[in-house]
Amino acid sequence: MNHPLWHERRGHPFIRFARLQLIFALGEQRVYLKWIGKLMLPIEKGDTGLTGNYYLGLDEFEDMSFAIHLLRQDDIFIDVGSNLGSYSLLASGVAKANSFAIEPVPATYDRLIQNIGVNFLGNKISAQCLALSTPSNSSNGIKGTSNNQQIAEVLKT
Repeated sequence: MNHPLWHERRGHPFIRFARLQLIFALGEQRVYLKWIGKLMLPIEKGDTGLTGNYYLGLDEFEDMSFAIHLLRQDDIFIDVGSNLGSYSLLASGVAKANSFAIEPVPATYDRLIQNIGVNFLGNKISAQCLALSTPSNSSNGIKGTSNNQQIAEVLKT
């Protein structure tokens, strides 16, 4: 294991992996695990991004640590394709930036909203169930519905 956070304790992520797998094998559907600072990870079986963050601390170490160290309080962070919100949670929960989390998949968006709520970051993270595109991906951008809301048509200006 060459992850920078576990240089001195290389076995620790494997212990975390075994612990979480045992919890799920015993029938738990969701667990709330401490992450960084006061952030919590509400993890369900199959949440690969969140589980990676639990096992390793920062699953995408270089990118995530860059965001944490670059952003300052009240900066604006735009998280396109936010999935369950790992980057938005870090940007707003650790760096205290204001985040816009954009997730197009309705079920994933619902979980994103839950993750923001569990971490009491509703005042720092604005989430939208929205698909973004450029005109090159579609002659008129993307149109559709999600959660009975119209998905915005995004055109290059």
